[in-house]
Amino acid sequence: MSREKFLEIMKNSGHQKLQYQIQTLQKEIEKRTGYGTDSQKLQISRMISRFQSEYKTRWEKAHRMEERFIKDNTNWLKSKVCLPSVTQQLGGRPKISFEESTERMKRQKTKDLRKSTSLPQLVFATQMKLRASGQTDTSKLVGEIVSDPSRAQKYINSYKQSIKTKSMSGDDAVALIVDAQLSRHQYNIIRSKAPKIYPSYKIVQEAKKQCYPQPNKIYITETSVHVDLQTILDLTIDRLIITLKDVIHTLSSNELKKLCLISKWGFDGSSGHSSYKQAFYGIEADDSAVFITCIVPLRLQSGSKVVWQNPRPGSTRYCRPLKIAFMKENTRVSIDEKKRMDEQILNLEKSSILLDENTLVIKHNLTFTMIDGKVCNAVTGSTSTQKCYICNATCKDFNLIDEMIIRPIKMENLEFGISILHGWIRFFECLLHLAYKLPFKKWQARGSDKEIVAETKKKIQIEFKTKLGLIVDKPKPGFGNTNDGNTARRFFKNAEVSAEITNLDLDLIKKMHTILIVVSCGHEIDIEKFRKYALETPYYFVEKYPWYNMPPKLHKYLIHGPEIISHALLPIGQLTEEAQEARNKDFKKFREHHSRKCSRTKSNTDIFNFFLLSSDPVINSKRKLPQKKLSSLPKEAVDLLLPPSNHDINNDHEYDSEDDDDLDDDHDDDSDDNVDEDYENVDDTEDNDD
Repeated sequence: MSREKFLEIMKNSGHQKLQYQIQTLQKEIEKRTGYGTDSQKLQISRMISRFQSEYKTRWEKAHRMEERFIKDNTNWLKSKVCLPSVTQQLGGRPKISFEESTERMKRQKTKDLRKSTSLPQLVFATQMKLRASGQTDTSKLVGEIVSDPSRAQKYINSYKQSIKTKSMSGDDAVALIVDAQLSRHQYNIIRSKAPKIYPSYKIVQEAKKQCYPQPNKIYITETSVHVDLQTILDLTIDRLIITLKDVIHTLSSNELKKLCLISKWGFDGSSGHSSYKQAFYGIEADDSAVFITCIVPLRLQSGSKVVWQNPRPGSTRYCRPLKIAFMKENTRVSIDEKKRMDEQILNLEKSSILLDENTLVIKHNLTFTMIDGKVCNAVTGSTSTQKCYICNATCKDFNLIDEMIIRPIKMENLEFGISILHGWIRFFECLLHLAYKLPFKKWQARGSDKEIVAETKKKIQIEFKTKLGLIVDKPKPGFGNTNDGNTARRFFKNAEVSAEITNLDLDLIKKMHTILIVVSCGHEIDIEKFRKYALETPYYFVEKYPWYNMPPKLHKYLIHGPEIISHALLPIGQLTEEAQEARNKDFKKFREHHSRKCSRTKSNTDIFNFFLLSSDPVINSKRKLPQKKLSSLPKEAVDLLLPPSNHDINNDHEYDSEDDDDLDDDHDDDSDDNVDEDYENVDDTEDNDD
């Protein structure tokens, strides 16, 4: 092919730029010569590259004038370029591989083979070829199908079933929304990528409605939303029985008549919430503080037989909302709420559930234990946070152990249980404040002693940060301080390091740690062994530090702990208030991300509904329990427990080494155990748990 022909192809390309003209030339040459492999294309590309370089040189020399270029390069243009030799292709359709052939072509190509070869030979040859290529399972499958033709349809049906897309149910979708904290918009974005898997939001809404009470039984205003106790218990039982149908069917008729649901309830206030730019029409209110009442089902039993046990009694997974109100917690509010709930408990009726044409009747047993020390003081009429509401002793008397043991107690006040979360925090703070005052060995710091306390405190804070990474006893902006449950647990877990930093007695720290583990583990406690061990601890405390008055929380645990535990309906560790405390965090989160902001009434409705969704028994049965970090109980703690029985769902000797995954237990700045002040001078300060 001559270079003159090359130039003609370039002109007819329709491009002005040389780059595109050369590309057109290369494609045309490849088309005419039939070069298709990579190596062949490379040869043509090199030849074109040489032509392009020479052409540009001659074109520039002719000053880009076509007539002058042709005149000066006539011989060069008419000379031919030797293209690499190619095999002449035969006419007709190009040949294609067997895999690329159509079904009809494949039949034609294998016609002779099928005529000359029997079926057993073809099957055997296929098996051998598959085995040689490493497809052993496929080879066996071919043999099984041919040996029994009836299996073919079974394999086909099974394959179709396996590739069939399974759509989520409405309850599964709601569980996903709760677990991932998805908004409607976020869910629809996810669904748009897999519409066959995720149901439409209308189906999700129908599933959500099953988690709510009837609309006329939810009372909503701009400042509060609540349901009656009877309503929430009936709904909870109804949803719980749905998940327990198989278990219920195994019960005898006599056992069905004895069904009883044991629940704990309580309330708590928190402040420091955001004030939204919305008016309260006709009502003076403040949305920076919220007061929440909740109830947690713990165990469904028939006589001594446990039908269902709450797997996470300290979690919000089954923490059902009763009331959410924008109000600041104080003594009056606590007393009024306790009175309101007591009236509903007094009028509480058994729940009736229809299951497979049989009516189940479940009675209720409630215990008021999801509270902190401040609420206990309010409902018992105790005017000082440094006074024991069980025996009326003050902090000046707590170190007189012999007198405390024989002192009369108010039996009716034992029902309030032990604040387990706050117990960890108060034990930890007691030891901290004790360490601050070790240099001068006085309970109260006055005058120059305050400077010593400040210096010692700063030194201890630095060492905890350096050695354990803990931020200890520092105020948080707006509420509380950094002394939370996780900090306290790490303090006791690393007892040797903590004793070295604080210069406190190591055995005392370990004794306190053992008591806290036993109380919070959720197992049945041997009352007499615990009583003996608990009494040894205050004697040891007073022996080591007689100048420091024991705080109320230690007094309550060590002196009254055995009586409180013996009067509890369930193991005391299951009556923890952690779920109630964590709901304050949930309120803040749900209000920000899962509520409409167009009106306060709609916002309150959305928040309450999400509380119901996140604690619904059916939805929780679809959710996977998060993995918990468990640690084996120390021998000292195991010795204080009763042997596991069939009543214990978690009867392995383990306990949570950290808080529940659903709980971030920031410590509120309540002052029920203010160990630095004389009890006469302590006011009932606000509880700011967030």
